[in-house]
Amino acid sequence: MPGTRKETLQLITHWIANGEQSVLWIHGLAGTGKSSLMGSLSDVALEMGLVSWLGAFIRFDRFKYSDPTLFVKTLAYELAKFDDRLAKAIVDAVPKRMASHTQLATQFSELVLAPLEVCTAEMKDEGPVVILVDGVDECEKGGKRSELLQILASGFGKQSFVRLIVASRMEEDIKKTLRRNPHIHVIALDTGSVETTGDIKHFIETSLLEIGEDDTEFQEFCLATNASLQLADRASGLFIWASTIIAFIAHLPMERISRILQTDVPTTALKALTTLYQVALTSVADETGDEDIKPSICALLGSIIVGTNQSEGISLSVLEGILPHIGIKHVRSLVDKMGSVVAHDFQGNLRLIHKSFDDFLMDKERCGNDWYIELEAHRQSFTIACLRRLSSWYEDTQIVNRFKYESERHKVVQQDIDAHFIDVDIAYASNNWYLYALSCNNVSQNLTLVKLLEDIFTNYLLRWVEDHIGTLLPRSLFWA
Repeated sequence: MPGTRKETLQLITHWIANGEQSVLWIHGLAGTGKSSLMGSLSDVALEMGLVSWLGAFIRFDRFKYSDPTLFVKTLAYELAKFDDRLAKAIVDAVPKRMASHTQLATQFSELVLAPLEVCTAEMKDEGPVVILVDGVDECEKGGKRSELLQILASGFGKQSFVRLIVASRMEEDIKKTLRRNPHIHVIALDTGSVETTGDIKHFIETSLLEIGEDDTEFQEFCLATNASLQLADRASGLFIWASTIIAFIAHLPMERISRILQTDVPTTALKALTTLYQVALTSVADETGDEDIKPSICALLGSIIVGTNQSEGISLSVLEGILPHIGIKHVRSLVDKMGSVVAHDFQGNLRLIHKSFDDFLMDKERCGNDWYIELEAHRQSFTIACLRRLSSWYEDTQIVNRFKYESERHKVVQQDIDAHFIDVDIAYASNNWYLYALSCNNVSQNLTLVKLLEDIFTNYLLRWVEDHIGTLLPRSLFWA
């Protein structure tokens, strides 16, 4: 949110320039604005010196970037882009690294620390090099995550001009590793601080004024009920609650603000998010007047989660073409109604508004039977939808269009789609059905899925392989 966390940003900026510790750990609950703060810090670091101080910004994501083994290589790559001297030192270090070095600590020492040491004399007086690592809790758990945490806890040693800032939820393994080191400065994003509550109240007040700019009835209602204060109380110090509730209210202002003000003030931040998401989803269902729409909403949300997890993302156009094959209609209308919890990323793909919403949907005790997303069931259902879409297209097409593929990215070339050689949903189904099928468990127990796979293999496999030969050969060589 623009204009928020000013005091915290000033505190961190001062630490970057003058702090004694070499590592800063920012922690907070889901929805407290950690990622937004890290984004703001990225902007600050870009503008702090005569040249950028931002050496690297790495953001973990449970769906798109969660493998801890990629961290050191990614960091080395970002540092090489940041400074030509580091780039040369890193390139010189690569041939010396033995292929058997799979331990992250060894990689870090040879690809990051050693090049930094080579460049220390030239770089140490030019200003700090800021490295931001966000969402460490999104990193896959296991031995490699432990290795990564040890690297982050150790920091950059003698290279004191490098300032490492890490943001995460306070999960047990992260807390144990990062809290016990005296060279790590810790900042907790307190949901009850004066700064937080003031920022949230200001944001809500400003947003309600914008929503009610041409709605006198809404303005009067907000004044009469002191709505901004009531909503701020219900936010429980969570920025994601405030931004989501404003998006929710904006669609049907009077009806929805009345509904949320009828809820009890939550006693914890987790209860605040639970109530928020329950009200948002139930309102969408109630406003349609169709109780049977709940399964369609769940199917849409489950498909977005599965699609985000399995591929690079999934667009509205793809879902519009594929979901009707499992009985889900009016997809665009559903997405429009759920604008408070479903968003478009910069590539035009759909995503859930925040990882706390993912957590809610996959916790049956919080969301209840109506909204529970069982990932395996939705993965199989979406695989069925892809297979049905592809089969129906093969059936309707006497001469199969010749696809052109980018072999490295394994998908139809964009200009072919733009030229209407093939619809995007067919392209998506054709490129991804087998990846979804491979990711499913206990396929043999789903007779519908088995029948569709048999149909593809019996009737269309040769045609499909012919169309995809440019993709399959490089991939088969890689698998071999």
